[in-house]
Amino acid sequence: MTKYKKPIIAIHWFSAILIIVLMLSGMLGNKIAQDSALRLNLIKAHGVIGVVVLVLTVLRLFFYFTAEHPPLLEMPNWRKQAFAWNHRLIYIVIVALLFSGVGMLISSGIGLSPLSITPDKIVDSTARNIHGILPKLFLALLAMHVGGALHYQFTHGKTFARMCVKAK
Repeated sequence: MTKYKKPIIAIHWFSAILIIVLMLSGMLGNKIAQDSALRLNLIKAHGVIGVVVLVLTVLRLFFYFTAEHPPLLEMPNWRKQAFAWNHRLIYIVIVALLFSGVGMLISSGIGLSPLSITPDKIVDSTARNIHGILPKLFLALLAMHVGGALHYQFTHGKTFARMCVKAK
C-alpha cells in the first residue's frame, strides 16, 4: 500500500476545506457589526459547519485507528516524531475547538442547535475565550503541517501522491 484509501483522502480534503471556511466565517463573524444580517448568517453557518466537522473528525479518528495506512516516508526519526506530534496536536485542537464551541453555546444558554445562535446571545465565558485562542494555535500547527508536506514533496517527492486521488 503506497497511498491512503479514497475515503480517508476524501474526508481529509473535505475537512480541510470546511475548517478553512470555519476559520473565515468565525473571523468575519466577529468583525461585522453586531446587528448585521450577514453576521447572523455567518455565525449560524459557522455552527452548522462545526457540527459537520465534528462528524468528519469522528470518522477520521475511526479510520485512523482501524484502517491500514501506508508506511511512513523515509525520514530521520526526529522528523517522524514531529510528524506524529503535529498530527496528534491538530486532532486535539480540532476536538478542543469543537468542545469549546459547544461549551460556548451551553454557557450562553443557547443550547445545542447551531441554528439558534445569535450574536447577542453569546456571552463572555471561559469556553468563548478558549474558542478564540485555539484557532491561532491551529493556524501554527497547520502551517507546520503544510510546510512539512511541501518541504518533503519538493525534496523527496511522494507526499502528494499519498494523499491525492488521481482523476481517471
